[in-house]
Amino acid sequence: MAFLHSVVSVQMGWLIAAGILAATILVLWISTLLSRRWFITIKKSEETELVAFHLRRIADALERLATARETQAQPSLDISADKPVGMSMFGR
Repeated sequence: MAFLHSVVSVQMGWLIAAGILAATILVLWISTLLSRRWFITIKKSEETELVAFHLRRIADALERLATARETQAQPSLDISADKPVGMSMFGR
């Protein structure tokens, strides 16, 4: 009977420890939710205007590069059978 009592008390101890740990995690999570700022307001200044200007320049340059790449002539992938393939073990 003493063995059974010690097994039950050990399991109850783990259960209480797990409950305390879960309650602690829940309290920390709720405290971070309530103390968090949800919105960041950036006021207009010279620095933010400069960053916006440079981001616009980068975006425009990327668009120009994309359109230039699309308009370039694509090389033909037609391979004629008349020419031997260099360094090929099948084209001897």
